Amino acid sequence: MLQNIRQSTVLIWTLFGILCFQILLAFQGFDLADEGFSLVFFQQIFNCPQSVERNFLFWFSGIVGSVWLKLFPEAGIFSFRILGILMHILGLVLLILIFRKRLPDWILALSCVVITLIPSFGVIVFSHNDLVVVLSLTAFYFLIKGIEKNLWWALVLSGFFLVLTGFSRLPSFTLGIWILLILLFSNDWKQRLKQIGFACVGAISGVLAVFLTMFFLGHIDVFLDSVRIMFSTARLPENSHSFGQLTWTIAYNYRTNCKALPDVNRGFWCSVFSVTFFKKSTMDKPSVLCDFFHRPCVCNA
Repeated sequence: MLQNIRQSTVLIWTLFGILCFQILLAFQGFDLADEGFSLVFFQQIFNCPQSVERNFLFWFSGIVGSVWLKLFPEAGIFSFRILGILMHILGLVLLILIFRKRLPDWILALSCVVITLIPSFGVIVFSHNDLVVVLSLTAFYFLIKGIEKNLWWALVLSGFFLVLTGFSRLPSFTLGIWILLILLFSNDWKQRLKQIGFACVGAISGVLAVFLTMFFLGHIDVFLDSVRIMFSTARLPENSHSFGQLTWTIAYNYRTNCKALPDVNRGFWCSVFSVTFFKKSTMDKPSVLCDFFHRPCVCNA
């Protein structure tokens, strides 16, 4: 599976550069708010789960973080930043595996760099966000593989990983709608329904596996209490994340984006024109540049 990446020098060096860059940033200061929120969860999920009930909305990330803590109990905060970096690199590898046959290597390399530089806060410790990225990309990888090659086991794994994604961060259960992508890939309704069935079997298996694990760990009651608290908090009128408030925010964002579309389209066609102009022109570069930048009216046409 990793053979395709090994054949690309650009992707290998890009991933290596990102790894070194993030390790250098890992020595920066400590955030008591977000990082402390996650680290306390990892420390207490097995010792006293009731004390971190609020965090059980991210239950599976707590399991992963706690296992890492038990493997490296003396490594401290830095080890969790290394875990976060490893998760980030793994996410980029999965992204490359998904799009390698669809996009050129230089676009994938540039995308990896952009994704790495987007967070303005640098490198923080491993959290549910890191795990959700890796699990969701894993689920999508197996979903596409299962659809394209009609592999039942890949579809089962896809459904299973979608459930783990949801238990790593409850709102991520909405990613289950990905299963409906199967309807777009085949005209054979019998095959479509069979593939959806395999994905659903994987999802049901994931739910059963999670709740059995919670039962043996004594986590079911704490998890259900955290879900009840979430719903009761959502009903409060002053809650900024209520259904009504989020719906209004989404509608406002769409309206703002629609207003910006003319400018985006103008910039897009301006870019297309400039590329075509430079390719077809037989003039020397200095005169082409002067002609292009002194005639902005062409872009607005």
